[in-house]
Amino acid sequence: LALALMQTGKHHEAKNALDKALEIDPNDKVTFFNLGVMYQNLSDLDQAEASYRRGLQLRPSDAKGHAGLAMILWEHPAKRMEALEELDHARRLDPLEPAHDVTKAVFLWYDRGDVHSADALLRNVLQRLPDYQPAVVRFGELNMCCMSNIAEGIRYFERALQLDPLAHFPRRSLVGGYL
Repeated sequence: LALALMQTGKHHEAKNALDKALEIDPNDKVTFFNLGVMYQNLSDLDQAEASYRRGLQLRPSDAKGHAGLAMILWEHPAKRMEALEELDHARRLDPLEPAHDVTKAVFLWYDRGDVHSADALLRNVLQRLPDYQPAVVRFGELNMCCMSNIAEGIRYFERALQLDPLAHFPRRSLVGGYL
């Protein structure tokens, strides 16, 4: 319920629902992770971080919790190394989840300009899951903008649109590639 309320912009109602959930079970890690998402949406990164950390205290083996915390930490430039460590920890806990590698690729590429590491991570995901749309999109973007391989980028963006015809980012990127 709280997530549905957040998606419709009813943050106050979502907060009330999450507070009620904590009254019922003050040690529910899911509630703390949902609070983290809510605070992140409200740009209260300190509260988001505290909520994720509390959830991880209650369930340290939650890969999604570590990945969520990484997203929050990444917003603080001084905490970016810790964000990468959290992503690596999430991957060790759930090595089959491709989102961890895609997120790490984007972090390394955008922050450090480490195109080669991003390329390796994305290629690995695409070898395992060739239809994983987030990796297809990011690989197209990487090829088009950073590897001077516009034709390859276009090919991946076209594939991304086959996988999700309503996706805006690959469509806009294709316009640029075609031009």
